[in-house]
Amino acid sequence: MFMSSQKVICVDDSNPNPQCKFPCGYVVRGHIYYVKAVTQTGGVQIEGLPVIGYYHSFHALMNGLPPDREAEVGWKPHRFRRYDERNSGDEIGDPSELELVGAGNGR
Repeated sequence: MFMSSQKVICVDDSNPNPQCKFPCGYVVRGHIYYVKAVTQTGGVQIEGLPVIGYYHSFHALMNGLPPDREAEVGWKPHRFRRYDERNSGDEIGDPSELELVGAGNGR
């Protein structure tokens, strides 16, 4: 669905998972982000906004991960859609009000 270095726009910033840690904050609806990577389980890793999940033994074994450890799991993909600069006014509002996040890394 998403690829590394792709621009995405957040369309859902509601109810972050209480079982995860968000050491750098949360995504915000209407903000544009860069995809860092996509995990094997479909989590969208956003540049500068990690989501840290704790894997218990059963969940880890089911997903091929080491048990009882923390790992960056990413955001649920339904929270984003591809950002198309040509249609940036659709659904979100004036594109001049959008904030580009995670772009300070020289990309």
